[in-house]
Amino acid sequence: NVYLLGCMFYIFVCAFFMMFFFFQAEDGIRDAQESRGLGDVYKRQLEAGVVDTLEEARFGVVGPKRRLAMLETSKHYTRELMHKHMIPGRCRFKHFTSMEGVSEFMDELGLEYVVKDDGLCGGKGVKVSGDHLKDKEAGLEECERILRKGLAGEGSSSLVIEEKLVGQEFSIMSFCDGEHLAHMPAVQDHKRAYDGDEGPNTGGMGSYTDASGILPWLTPADVKAARDINEKVAKALLEEEGAGYKGVLYGQFMATKHGVNVIEYNARFGDPEALNLMALLDSDLITICQGICQGTLTQDLVSFKPVASVCKYKVPDGYPEHPVKGEPIDVTNINFPQLLYLASVDKDGEILRECGSRTAAVVGLGESIGEAEAAAEAEVQRITGPLFHRKDIGASASLKARESQMSSLRGVHVSILAKGDDPQNVAALVNQVEQNGGTVRAVIYENNVMTVPEQGDRHQCYQLPAPHQDQASLEASVCSVLEDHCLSLIHISEPTRLLSISYAVFCLKKKKHHKECTYEYIKHTS
Repeated sequence: NVYLLGCMFYIFVCAFFMMFFFFQAEDGIRDAQESRGLGDVYKRQLEAGVVDTLEEARFGVVGPKRRLAMLETSKHYTRELMHKHMIPGRCRFKHFTSMEGVSEFMDELGLEYVVKDDGLCGGKGVKVSGDHLKDKEAGLEECERILRKGLAGEGSSSLVIEEKLVGQEFSIMSFCDGEHLAHMPAVQDHKRAYDGDEGPNTGGMGSYTDASGILPWLTPADVKAARDINEKVAKALLEEEGAGYKGVLYGQFMATKHGVNVIEYNARFGDPEALNLMALLDSDLITICQGICQGTLTQDLVSFKPVASVCKYKVPDGYPEHPVKGEPIDVTNINFPQLLYLASVDKDGEILRECGSRTAAVVGLGESIGEAEAAAEAEVQRITGPLFHRKDIGASASLKARESQMSSLRGVHVSILAKGDDPQNVAALVNQVEQNGGTVRAVIYENNVMTVPEQGDRHQCYQLPAPHQDQASLEASVCSVLEDHCLSLIHISEPTRLLSISYAVFCLKKKKHHKECTYEYIKHTS
């Protein structure tokens, strides 16, 4: 009898929590439909500790506990975690709970800064100097506005100011079981409301992936760096909180002249990026979720179709600042309903009505980004009503502009092969490369008896594993370092034997994303 009573009590507790969270989520979803969007509901549930409560009731949950979810819910927590554990991709920042010191830090950053509300803002809490903030006065006013909202109980009571990063944004999401990560393809979201990356920030107007898993303007080194950062962040969380991060670890990154920097982290699938990735997922999602809950996740459980995808959102006229609400929309002319995703809509009998946030998305697939974009554009045009969308997401002109910007920012990527006998000569060569518009990614030391310096501010240092008696063994070691670390071309610090045709062929095969660098190498060594 005692056993039966215990079982009944357990069932009652589980049912109570399920009903509580169901009704709470239902209210939140209705509120989100009318204002922020569905993603905001799940962020706030994580912040409130929904995973902690469900795990206490012995439910398996794909999502982080409240403390671990602070990776998204508190921007200064993430920055301080990265600095404490010396994780690459850091930037200068300060956390403020008052206006004291704000003006001085802006000056310290040379007025190249970003102002962020420390808490959750539905993807709209970031303002960038020279863009949203036209001058220092506007930046100070934004800081005061955030703090006033916090005092009024309408938001967080603190803010973060960070150095402004220049480059192209991209996302790497990783499934995580607390220790092991399985990575997803790189995605680029488009936050601005209008074509040409103009207008106010939104929750995301659309996104695209490439069939290679690497975006056209990224390098393999960029993707490897972002994945490594995700792994280091997961390890730091385990050490810091004594519990493993379980769920989707969503890193937002900026590819810059000097490498990959972290913009911020989200503690769940990104919207719209998840629409691209789930359309490409070639594995069983339930098996992946079981691996996350049981701590048995491996990369071979996660595979994606080798095709490109483009997602485009249709949003209400006036979105995001003054969106139309309650007007009917029509999706009946869609050709591929399995790739249609309804979002902020309500059903009025047989009529769908827009609720004020992002309304409906479509995903186009193809062998190339261009083919996928054409499919997505044709479909999104079939959704009618007082709506608009961005026509340039995944379009050829937009991709070329991004490639051009990154090529201009990076210049020529170079790795330096040095004997290591004279560090001053190496430092002088690094300066020479940078003064001529190049970017040094690494210094590789051939002299194995020298102690390799610690990582510099701007590049990595590597040491070849053994002495080399002949040209072939030297080339093999250098090529191995290049391949293992996705490094770019070698610049020689002194006369060397590294001039063979086989090495040039290796460069051509590995560096097709940087043809101009390879040709430059061949020109100087021929």
